[in-house]
This record gives sequence, C-alpha cells and structure tokens, in this order.
Amino acid sequence: MESRQFQGYNCDLAELQNKIEIYFAGRNYRVTNFHKENIYLTQAYKKEMGDKAILAKIEGTPSEFNVSIGFGTRIKNIQSYALEKIPLQIKLLLGEPSLEKNFWNYFTTQADLKRNTYGLTRTQVSTFPSIWREREIVKEIEVIYCRYCGAKNNARMTSCTECGAKLA
Repeated sequence: MESRQFQGYNCDLAELQNKIEIYFAGRNYRVTNFHKENIYLTQAYKKEMGDKAILAKIEGTPSEFNVSIGFGTRIKNIQSYALEKIPLQIKLLLGEPSLEKNFWNYFTTQADLKRNTYGLTRTQVSTFPSIWREREIVKEIEVIYCRYCGAKNNARMTSCTECGAKLA
C-alpha cells in the first residue's frame, strides 16, 4: 500500500473522490464509492481480478488529508477493508505496470486544481442548454470533446487531458 499526505490544500474531499472515480472509469474499471464520516473509499475492479479490487482511500479533513492506494478483497460496505501493496502480476494482468505512478500523477494534479475550493458555493453561469458537438475544427486543428468532462482535446490524443478518460 502506498500513502501520501496532503496538508494545507483545503479541498472538497467528495469532489476528489469523484475525480478518482472518473480516473478509473476512464480506464474501463467498474467503480463503487463509499463514504463514512471523514473516510472516502473508492474501489475499482475488473472481471479479470475476481473478488479483488484496487482501493483508493481519502481520510482526513479538507485542509489535511491522507490518500492511500492499494489492493484488497472487494468490499460490500465500508466497515470491512484492508489495503495491501498491488502485486506486479495484477498490474501486468490489467496491462498497467505503472498503475501507482499514473494514479499519483493524476491525483496530485487534481488536488492542485481543487486547492482552496472547499466551502465555495457554485453559481450557475447560463440558463441556456449546452450544445455538445462531437468534433470541431479550430484553425485547421481537429478537436474532440470528452464525453465525461466536456474538455476540448486534440483529435490525435487517446486520453482526455483534463480527466484522463479514453477518447473515442
């Protein structure tokens, strides 16, 4: 199990948990989220893993929290979970030998983007319905919109630069 501590971030932990869900869902994992008091637990699994899952846990307060990623038995409720190091054979089976490195790169970027957002109220900018296009050409550059977050991406990209999801 690998764990990192984040201090002075003042992030909305539920929003960070949603970003973890987007990260794994974009890589074709099935994802389940759990929340109890100051613990936010996300499990991601595939059929190839059997009854095992990758578990990501956020624990703490918005200003000071720990994030852990590990491997364990798939859980039904938040009361029963244990994290251990993700075995290399599982990472190879899933085709992701650098799973932790990629996860930490994505998570620290998202935490930095969400820094000092806890407690802010959201305002609605426009009442007009949004128009979604699948492709658009801007100055001779083809652009694809991400179906998960709506971010613009270069058509040559295979994954979204904002949320990491695979682009069709």
